[in-house]
Amino acid sequence: MPRLVPVTTGLLWQRLTGLVDEVAGAFVRTSFSAVVRENRDLACSLMDAEGQLFAQSSRSIPSFIGTMPRTLAKMLKRIPAQRLQPATCLPGGQARQRHQSRFRRHRATNRPSRKRAV
Repeated sequence: MPRLVPVTTGLLWQRLTGLVDEVAGAFVRTSFSAVVRENRDLACSLMDAEGQLFAQSSRSIPSFIGTMPRTLAKMLKRIPAQRLQPATCLPGGQARQRHQSRFRRHRATNRPSRKRAV
């Protein structure tokens, strides 16, 4: 394996982080969520199949560094790594689905009883 010199390593690092920054920028521009657009509550990163993070967007929230590998592990339980192709994107954080299911549970448990008047 060829030895990486510091300049080459720096250039590769800048290219990778620049790529992920572009993804984050596109995500913000196309987002329907005001939380994403205005607060930048998002994370974009490059990870290997084991969930090791090697590039994260400078626009990402730092706390996601710890949660993204766990999220990827759960995603890979549903979609095995053998089924993924190069450059596959796995979007996560389906807040709308979580919110809707929570809303349905709340509605179902707090529904007034329908007793018929005799």
